[in-house]
Amino acid sequence: GLWQPFDMMDVMKDEILGLGLTRVRLTVNSLEQVTEGKTVVELTRSEFIIDPNHDEIFTILAENGVQITYTLSFWDKDCACTEEVLSGPRFKTEDQIQRYLDFTQFIVSHFKDRVQYFEIWNEPELDVPGQRIDVEDYVHLVKQAVPVIRQEAPGAKIQVGGSPLRWGREYLFDIFKSDIMPLVDAISWHPFYGESPECCAEYYYSYPSVVREIKSVASSHGFQGEYVADELNWWVYDQTADQPWRYSNEQAAKYHARSIVLHLGMDIAVSLNG
Repeated sequence: GLWQPFDMMDVMKDEILGLGLTRVRLTVNSLEQVTEGKTVVELTRSEFIIDPNHDEIFTILAENGVQITYTLSFWDKDCACTEEVLSGPRFKTEDQIQRYLDFTQFIVSHFKDRVQYFEIWNEPELDVPGQRIDVEDYVHLVKQAVPVIRQEAPGAKIQVGGSPLRWGREYLFDIFKSDIMPLVDAISWHPFYGESPECCAEYYYSYPSVVREIKSVASSHGFQGEYVADELNWWVYDQTADQPWRYSNEQAAKYHARSIVLHLGMDIAVSLNG
């Protein structure tokens, strides 16, 4: 998310444009309510106001030909019942869903000239209050949000899934087996958070076969769109992250390169993580 205690304009120039990245996933909000046990959502700022500095970041990226995916995370900040809403699984009531649809309409209308993909939520399987969406509620939410996005931005693509494959596999496959598959244009998952033959050999080596299963299941349920592997991660020794595994710079670079080639060879779009 762009609400950060550092200058995101510098990050954009140095780490996105400076590295020559061609696709990026952004949100003005935080992608998660809680990170490393700390609340990271800035609850004092309205979700229906776009900071001009943040707006400029989207404009510069678009002008430089970077493909943008906007993740539609929503923390219901303007509601009097925000604390109650964020205390449990989301979107159990129609009024909560309607507020999300209002937010979706606002964001899509504002960014439709610069954003090519809109992703419905990030890591809905995450068992954290305010983040978690039970899978049947997620499917229902997608059914409600798709027409709103299509109305505001007919040319935009809609992406769903967005969960870690290793510990969210059952949740993801429930989505891929659902009746929303014909409605969306892209499905995504988060493939690697430092897993390697050194620490998670079974997952690492079985990954290609699981991806083939994803394609088979999704297509058999009517999906005809794109596959996206978001959030590749192999951290080096001086980095802080949720997962324990660390590698040398050379090892991390090789794992990233190998994974990028693997995904492209399977006709899957791929992106790094933060």
